[in-house]
Amino acid sequence: MQDAATQAESLTDEPDTDTLPEQDQRTVAERKADRMAILSPLGQAIEGRPIGSPRTELSNVFTDQLPRVGLDYDPKNITELPEYEAHAGYVPEVVGALEAMRDALAVVIDAREKVKKDPTLTQAAMALAVDDYASGKMPVATRKLDAAMKVMDARIAEAEASLRNGITGSAVGDQTAEIRAHVKAMKNGAERMKFMRGLIDAGDMESVAAVLKAKPFLSGLSDAEANLLLHDVNVAARPELPARIAFMKQARDHLERTSAPFIVHMQRAVGVKAETVHRLRAAKKAAAIN
Repeated sequence: MQDAATQAESLTDEPDTDTLPEQDQRTVAERKADRMAILSPLGQAIEGRPIGSPRTELSNVFTDQLPRVGLDYDPKNITELPEYEAHAGYVPEVVGALEAMRDALAVVIDAREKVKKDPTLTQAAMALAVDDYASGKMPVATRKLDAAMKVMDARIAEAEASLRNGITGSAVGDQTAEIRAHVKAMKNGAERMKFMRGLIDAGDMESVAAVLKAKPFLSGLSDAEANLLLHDVNVAARPELPARIAFMKQARDHLERTSAPFIVHMQRAVGVKAETVHRLRAAKKAAAIN
């Protein structure tokens, strides 16, 4: 008994009807219709074309040339950055997600090559085998990807929030009112900001606290100016934090850009269009022996 792919191939042995007289064209079409009727459902699915339509090449159901794993999936895009050594402990999930996507694509591409060496498989069976394999590998990668994005978003938000922390510790006792009055008496906001930043750079946190632990308007500051000074205070206390936040954002953004086409790249690795796989599965189910 012919397998489905062989049956479907046999339909293409007819002459080109465009060059035949009208009477002969009808005869060819009738013969094709008769032969299509005896195809198995799987053979009809592989053929996937109406009678008289242009031939579909059935010698290979794999529509794409064998791809390579894109360089964007290489974890070295993160691990070989100059800042990585200092902040490696804050991006392991990104590295792991990139590895998972890279490895998933690589093993599916490898599986696509291996199935071609199995002489017992038809083209349709090869396609379904590779798709089944990919279906098992892709969820592992996407779970790691989703988890990494959530962790990085939370970690970045927490680090940024720490730069907005309020002043801790006590102000300078009886001198707090005098310090605020001195700042408020300055002629403009630029002068006040310069004076306050000088105190921060000098490490005079008691005087800084005298201003920032009170309502900003008591020192002639706007809320925006007070928030900027709080940011400067927190950066002075943790000078490594801005660079860490910038690196975490860079790693997260790379992961987001790389993951966007992952499903498309996985389909290319499988090498068979999704609609073709769907037709083959439907035909296989219809042809199953109960």
